[in-house]
Amino acid sequence: SWQVGLMPLKFLDSDGIGDTAAAVAAIDYAIDNGARVINASWGRGSYSVALRRAVEHAAERGVLFVAAAGNSLPGKDNDQIPFFPAS
Repeated sequence: SWQVGLMPLKFLDSDGIGDTAAAVAAIDYAIDNGARVINASWGRGSYSVALRRAVEHAAERGVLFVAAAGNSLPGKDNDQIPFFPAS
């Protein structure tokens, strides 16, 4: 039998709006509470040092961080229009 658990964390409001500090707090919470995979099915259009550090922290702790690759920009090149944390 597989021993799997889910840790649903929410940092976006009902309109899908959230801030970087809340995203970082959710990532850190997941890491600190034993997550082995983080599914980040969200993103933002601007780069954030704090968000990058949180993703790097996950990697350092052996956590696989899976990020959405810009689903809100269909047909756009992620290299030309970066979408974070995926880009």
